[in-house]
Amino acid sequence: MIRKKFVFLVFAILLFFRLDAQDKIFNIKIVFDENVNMNDIIVLYDNGTKTNKLILRNVKEANINTICLAPYLKITILGLYKEEKYDNYEEFYVEKLNAEIFLYKNPNKDDNLKYLFKLQNVLESKNMGAYEYNKTFEKNFDEFAKSREEINRNKADSLRNDSLQLKYSLRVRHFEEEQRNYIKKNNQLFFAQDLFLKNIPVFHYNKSKTQLLNFYFKTFNSDFIKTHFGKRILNKILDLELENGAKAPNIFAVDLNGVGIYLENYKDKYVVIDFWATWCKPCIQEIPILKELRKFISKDSLEIISISQDINKNSLINYIKKNNLNWVHILDEEQKISDLWKVDSIPKVFLIDKNGKIIYSSNGDLKTIFEILQQKN
Repeated sequence: MIRKKFVFLVFAILLFFRLDAQDKIFNIKIVFDENVNMNDIIVLYDNGTKTNKLILRNVKEANINTICLAPYLKITILGLYKEEKYDNYEEFYVEKLNAEIFLYKNPNKDDNLKYLFKLQNVLESKNMGAYEYNKTFEKNFDEFAKSREEINRNKADSLRNDSLQLKYSLRVRHFEEEQRNYIKKNNQLFFAQDLFLKNIPVFHYNKSKTQLLNFYFKTFNSDFIKTHFGKRILNKILDLELENGAKAPNIFAVDLNGVGIYLENYKDKYVVIDFWATWCKPCIQEIPILKELRKFISKDSLEIISISQDINKNSLINYIKKNNLNWVHILDEEQKISDLWKVDSIPKVFLIDKNGKIIYSSNGDLKTIFEILQQKN
């Protein structure tokens, strides 16, 4: 009798963990029509545990076979659109185990820049809540774009520029508060849960780790918190980015000129570490400020190291030459340096002091870094 009870208990425990894991094996085929420009195409797929990357080089078909520990397998295809007016990606959510995505363009329309999709057992992001989200915040997105343009136009007028920057920062804080309200209101939607996971580093810029933990426990119910995806969100908050005052992780890498780069060799100067990519539009918007840093602060006092998550080395080199980005550049194709620095979204910048400590970090706020360096030089 005791043996039977023990066997039943073990079976119940195994069953509990099996159900909690919610693991499902997905098989997804992604097919690109012959008219799809495959240059710099990256496929990201998030299986509930981490984001994985497929780099497609002259390949028109990709196959994904993975266990998924989330309600949906999320697929993001980067590098689709070279046109400035479009976001550079498309997102899809897969619920059923066998699925297919086919991308093509309408051959009857010469001016049709957007791709079309034939989907089997796949949902577009707009069907997951993205349409309502974008409709709700469309005005904010337009205002941010206009604000950035106005700030760039008024760089020469420091007083005017400071006023615009302050106005922009307040607008960002208000927008982040609205985002959190949206997540709280739609906390049962996977789109909202994933949105919170994605924005934790952004929210952390204005909210402490304790504040984010309080939001998490007040927003999501105990059933969700017990799921694998719920635990992943909690762990991401607990393991947030490198804090100011921490020793900067060392960098051992070879730059695009073949020169060995060791962060510890720059202890006699300040260092800006800039994580970016040419396909990242917010990153591109920060380039003028990096140029200003390089122009007005001596190389004897400041080194700039840009670490790119691009996949095409030649395209990256051409972009750097075309835009005269005359500082150190490292290609982090496998994102090993990004992982070491706990960078899970770009742009991300760090300011390192002469003692090798992080004294400031942000998701692209180079204006503040400029001000800090001006005070110290």
